[in-house]
Amino acid sequence: MEVILRMVLIVFVAVSGMVMNHNLQTKAQTLHYLKEDLEIAVHDAALEISEEELASGKIVFDQSKAMTTFRNSFEKNSRLTSTDYEIVEVHFFDESTVSSFPHEFTSVKADFKESIVSPTVVALVKTSQNAYYANNAAKSFVQVASYTYKAKVNTIPNIADGLVGEPNEQGFSWPVPFTRTVTSQFGQRVNPVTGVNELHAGTDIAAPGVLGTPVTPAMSGKVTYAGWINGYGNIVVISHGGGIETRYAHLLAVNSSVGADVNPGDVIGTVGSTGNSTGPHLHFEIRLDGVPYNPMLFY
Repeated sequence: MEVILRMVLIVFVAVSGMVMNHNLQTKAQTLHYLKEDLEIAVHDAALEISEEELASGKIVFDQSKAMTTFRNSFEKNSRLTSTDYEIVEVHFFDESTVSSFPHEFTSVKADFKESIVSPTVVALVKTSQNAYYANNAAKSFVQVASYTYKAKVNTIPNIADGLVGEPNEQGFSWPVPFTRTVTSQFGQRVNPVTGVNELHAGTDIAAPGVLGTPVTPAMSGKVTYAGWINGYGNIVVISHGGGIETRYAHLLAVNSSVGADVNPGDVIGTVGSTGNSTGPHLHFEIRLDGVPYNPMLFY
C-alpha cells in the first residue's frame, strides 16, 4: 500500500509540474504575441499624420484615423474581435498636444512611465489568456507599446557635402546620406495607399528619424522639374544626359528649382511623406529614355 501511495504522489507531483509549466509557457506566449501585435498596431496608427502639418515640418497625428487604423491593425494581426480585448489607454503626444519635449508620462491604469522625447503614440491593451489560447485560464494581462518619431526637422544641414560617399563604378552616389536602408524594392506590389497591384517604379529609402534629412542628387545634372505631382507629392526630377533621369519624391520640402545645375552633396530637398505616402521616406527612381529601371541595379 505504501508503495502505491508513493507512486500516486509521484504521479500527482509530475502532473502538477507539467500543468504549472504549461501555464507558465502559455502565459509567456500570450504576453509575447500580445506585445508583437500591439507594436504593429501602434506603428500603423502612428503613420496617420496630418499631411498639411507635415508640409510645414510638424508631426501632428490625425487621432480619429489613427484610432481606426489601430483597431483594424490589432484585430487583423491578433485575430481577436472587439469583445476579446480592451483598449486601456491610448495617448497621442505631438506638437499640438504637448507644449514641449521631453514630456514625462505616467499611466494611471498600469505600472508604466516613459519620458517622451518627440512625437509618440502610446497604447495599453488588456486581454485574457484564453483569448489567444482556447481552454486556458481566463487570467487577464496588460501590455504596452509605443512608436516615436525621432525627427530633426529644425536641424537640417544646409549642405550634405562630406556626408555623401564617393560615386560607385557606375557613377552613382547614394541619395540619402542619413541612411542606406531600403524599405520597399522596385517591382510589382500592392500599393499600400490604393490597394491596387501595380509597378512600384522606384526604391523606397527610410529609417527612424529620416524625416527632414537631406536628399542629394545621385549624379550631376540639371533640374527639369521641382514642385508637386499628384501621387509623388513634392518631387525633384533631374536630367543627367544620355537619356538618364532620376526622380526624388514625397519630399517634405523642395530646395531646388528648374534649370539649376546640381551635384552630389547639394541638398535638393528633404525627406518627407507628401503625396501618396504612408510614412516618411524617399521614393527614388532611375529612368532611361523614360523607362523606369530598378535603382539597385546601379548600386
